[in-house]
Amino acid sequence: MSRRATVSRRGGAVVLTLLPAEVQVLHWVFGDLGRMLAGESGNDAVNQRLFPRAYLDPTAEESEAQWQDMVHDELVEARLAALAGVVQSLDEAVDLPGRDAAREIALDPEQTERWMTVLNDARLASNLPPMGFLNPWIYSIGRKGVNDIVSGSAHGCDTEGFPAQKGWDPVTGFGTPVSTSIDGASF
Repeated sequence: MSRRATVSRRGGAVVLTLLPAEVQVLHWVFGDLGRMLAGESGNDAVNQRLFPRAYLDPTAEESEAQWQDMVHDELVEARLAALAGVVQSLDEAVDLPGRDAAREIALDPEQTERWMTVLNDARLASNLPPMGFLNPWIYSIGRKGVNDIVSGSAHGCDTEGFPAQKGWDPVTGFGTPVSTSIDGASF
């Protein structure tokens, strides 16, 4: 079966269309992630990626230990709650008639945020970079979704200012986002 997109927009929702094999893989990944978040992996490298140090100075071990004691359980709890919400939405996916057993999930903004959190956690646990780094996208197709600011300036750094100009500039980058244009450029 050939298909074009697995992510689309409908109204204010992000819509995922998944095949049964994709649902199975996601259940496996999410189950594995849950074990890692619960500390069952025994892999210090995974734990360090999921829960990085707050104090990079190696002489601040006492402060680091206090920080971890204060926030670690809460971070684990929040990540496990996000994971439970994602698994629930995956379990509640609806069948699409005539689509080779494809299933659809419509995510509201809060659910989309949970999915991004969980997928980023899974990527970090797998030693992959997180999703959501927009610079490569902005520098390729995303510029179609911004309003270029071409006048004005910002003063600072002991200069006369940084003037806005056509295209990229240090004040406004490529411009201000126009959500309807970004949707069209991104999907």
